[in-house]
Amino acid sequence: MTTESVCVVLPAYNEKSSVLDLVPEVLNVLESCEVQPCVCVVDDGSSDGTIDQLVALRQTEPRLVVVQLSRNFGHQAALLAGLASVSADAVIMMDSDGQHPATALPAMIASWRDGFDVVNTIPEAVPGKGSGRRIWGHLFYWVFRFLSGLAIPEGTSDFRLLSRKAHEATLDAAGKRPFLRGTTSWIGLDQSCVLYTANERSHGTTTYTFRKLLRLARDGIVGFSNRPLLIVAMLGTVWSIVVGGYAAISIGLELSNGRDVPGWASMVAILSTMQGLLFVMVGLLGAYIGSLHNEVADRPPYVIQRLLSAGDKH
Repeated sequence: MTTESVCVVLPAYNEKSSVLDLVPEVLNVLESCEVQPCVCVVDDGSSDGTIDQLVALRQTEPRLVVVQLSRNFGHQAALLAGLASVSADAVIMMDSDGQHPATALPAMIASWRDGFDVVNTIPEAVPGKGSGRRIWGHLFYWVFRFLSGLAIPEGTSDFRLLSRKAHEATLDAAGKRPFLRGTTSWIGLDQSCVLYTANERSHGTTTYTFRKLLRLARDGIVGFSNRPLLIVAMLGTVWSIVVGGYAAISIGLELSNGRDVPGWASMVAILSTMQGLLFVMVGLLGAYIGSLHNEVADRPPYVIQRLLSAGDKH
């Protein structure tokens, strides 16, 4: 009988139909890998009765851990709540909409058994993913790698396995605005990648809007790099020199010739560009100050309303 334990964390927001099918499937796949299986479902403030269905399933499935958050805190916070609520030799994060296939778990576990602490996954194809999101994904990963210096494999999501060491390091480093795919790269350790073919969503449509993707990108870049501030500061310095030089030459020519120097339209364009750059700098400063405020305020990224773990009767 194996003593290795593996727990899969599933954040769920109005995913009642898909998550109830996914839990037994995941448990069956884990059993086939000859590990002690566990599934932790985090109800992220669902309004479709997800929690009631999970509590009912928990009565007959003791290997299911149910975490109910007090409201919707977001995908990253829900994942973090799940990671903080379980303990196992390896923990796997995956979405509960059915797009992350349980059939990829054996390859991930095999890579972990080969000695890797973090096993990332890369989809060979994602059904229903439009060209706009693909372009946005390529752009985000390129910008993030350039600004942060972290080598996040392009195309990865939060579908990954963490060894016990990586699990504990991720919890220590996650912060108040977690960006877990950045954190798991930042901690280092031995990492590998597994390819998989994504499934169609089993039910409904995605709740991960483009606005949420932008917020996630902001949190990731602001949380892992101050290089945007340095770049904008350098641009501001160079532009100030250009404007100052242009103004000095114009004043010198006017004083020497005794007449107005043509080209004020160019001067206005330069000043307008500089003003736009200043607004960008103010916006960046606001983002960093907001991130700093969240850390200093020391509010938790989530609040657990109810936790049903191994050994609980109800």
